[in-house]
Amino acid sequence: MSENQLMDKLVAGYNDMCKELESLDSEIKESESEIDDLVKKIKDWQESYDNYSRIRKGAAYGTLQYEMADMAMKKLLPEIHKMQHHRDDLVKEHDNLVKEHDSLKEKLGNTPSLSAEKKVEAYYNSLCKQMNWSAKSEEEYTALANKFSDISGYKDCAALAEKCKERAKEVHYNLLVKEMQSAKYSSTYFVLANKFSAISGYKDCATLAEKCKRRAEEVRIIDELDKELNTKLKSLDNDIAELKAELKKEEDDSSWRVLCAGGVLGIILALIVKGGVGYAILGGVVGLIIGFIIAVIICAILDSKNKPKLQEFENKKSALRSEYEKKKEEIIKNYQS
Repeated sequence: MSENQLMDKLVAGYNDMCKELESLDSEIKESESEIDDLVKKIKDWQESYDNYSRIRKGAAYGTLQYEMADMAMKKLLPEIHKMQHHRDDLVKEHDNLVKEHDSLKEKLGNTPSLSAEKKVEAYYNSLCKQMNWSAKSEEEYTALANKFSDISGYKDCAALAEKCKERAKEVHYNLLVKEMQSAKYSSTYFVLANKFSAISGYKDCATLAEKCKRRAEEVRIIDELDKELNTKLKSLDNDIAELKAELKKEEDDSSWRVLCAGGVLGIILALIVKGGVGYAILGGVVGLIIGFIIAVIICAILDSKNKPKLQEFENKKSALRSEYEKKKEEIIKNYQS
């Protein structure tokens, strides 16, 4: 690249920044015009609201005039609040535009008319400031690297281009490491493995790529084990639910038979011993009470008898969990070795 071509590129870069500054000027003016229009509209609507407020205040409660003014106020107030929020958002956007404008103007040296040499120096200094002060993301450093590469014949731009490329790689590397530390799913580790492989020549990326592949496989197998365990546990839970239903039916049937037998036996004994409807009813009630007590005792006996059956299922679940935990520990141990 000849000296003249290099100078043209530098001046072109400076001119692009000037155009960007002009564009920001235009955006700021449009923003200010929009804010002014909105402020005027808010003022008009606020005056209407205040007017209706005076009308409502002067009217008797419940009259048509009062109700119409009240209805208008309720309709206006939410719209006024909405416009005020919009105005606040526009003011924030305007302030950001002004900050961006002032920052760019400072980078350009605050001088609208410069010689070609000064423009070149201003553009170079602007890129250096961006590299050292404002650039943070991989995209920003990559863009700066391309700009320095375009003017690589000027001062140390070639070296700065390489420096920006290295910083872009470092930012990219740090982001990948952060993602790896927070990754939970096998698919995420596979994606990270591919990303590390793509920059395997940088730092320990080749090692991290292999680590992500192993971790992806480890997580995949553990996920499959968890699914298998949950399926078996669900099957056992279903068996427990069926067994409980059977035991409940057995208890209910036994209780019902004992209650009926107690009531009937009480009635029969009362009729034999005393006779009469009144004694029969009394005997039936006493028989039911005795039957209820016997039923409670029978249920307690059945519960005690059936408890080992339920405990057996719970033991199976605990054994399953222990078995699968050992399998997972073995898998983790194998992949970490």
